[in-house]
Amino acid sequence: MTGVRRVSCIGVLFFLLFLLSSCSPKEPSPKVDLSSVPKPVYYDPVFGTWSAADSIPQKTILYPNWKFECYAKATDTKPSSEGTFEVVQRVADSNGTVYSMNVTNGSTGASLLHALWRLSDDRNQLEMIDVPVKSLSQKTWPKTFEPSSASYRRYLREKSGT
Repeated sequence: MTGVRRVSCIGVLFFLLFLLSSCSPKEPSPKVDLSSVPKPVYYDPVFGTWSAADSIPQKTILYPNWKFECYAKATDTKPSSEGTFEVVQRVADSNGTVYSMNVTNGSTGASLLHALWRLSDDRNQLEMIDVPVKSLSQKTWPKTFEPSSASYRRYLREKSGT
């Protein structure tokens, strides 16, 4: 019976606390205008639209939310593949060329890949080469940019739009 009495007492205490808190006068909360607060924007030089007539896909769009869309033909309006990418490691050489190791995960038409990207010092050329990931413990990454490789792509930044 003491267990029931203890639970009842605790219940009554919570009810009294609720009543007391609802009866106390409250100051109106001040209205805050957040429109003047600058919103953080992260810029990465790889974000944008990249195209190459001699590559498949011909157009790739890299978005600031770390998503990508690939278009088989530059004129297509629907992506042939899309997914996410994550930069694992990034370095720049003394000339300003940026190299990055990325994991790309396609949600449609693509698979999990380890990719090596090279962004030119003027930020207008992006080279990509990748290897498929066969197991999650795989540590294999492409080591060189070999234009004869089937996975090698070289894109130029589109000047208009993104």
